[in-house]
Amino acid sequence: MAITVGTELAAFGFTKPTGPSEHSTITVEAETESCFVNVDFTGTYAQADDATFAPAAIIQAAKRDGKTVTILQAAFCSAGVSAAGVIYGANACVNAAGTVTCELTAEDLTTEYANATPIAAGIRPVCFLVTYHQPIG
Repeated sequence: MAITVGTELAAFGFTKPTGPSEHSTITVEAETESCFVNVDFTGTYAQADDATFAPAAIIQAAKRDGKTVTILQAAFCSAGVSAAGVIYGANACVNAAGTVTCELTAEDLTTEYANATPIAAGIRPVCFLVTYHQPIG
């Protein structure tokens, strides 16, 4: 089976993780920010492959400041609902070169989906909090 790839639908709620002070999240070359990203997963879930999404492009499109973002990490924060009315979520996320990988979970939001579980387009997408950095200036 193939990896279940999510479609990034929206990025919103941009913030600095340490609060309103612009100086608290700036390094010599980059500043750290976070935002929410809605992701809709479809296809047949394969436990061996998990699910993936790549949020950088949707974040850059929403910000419209021309800066390239580098994804640092993501965390599941709100459950999605499939077209069949099934609630689902995600376990811990791992970022590798801007692609986030996570297990998709059943309605209890802790048990991984069974192998070969079909996932239909959703009524409500799964939401993740994504932390990234971007060049200063």
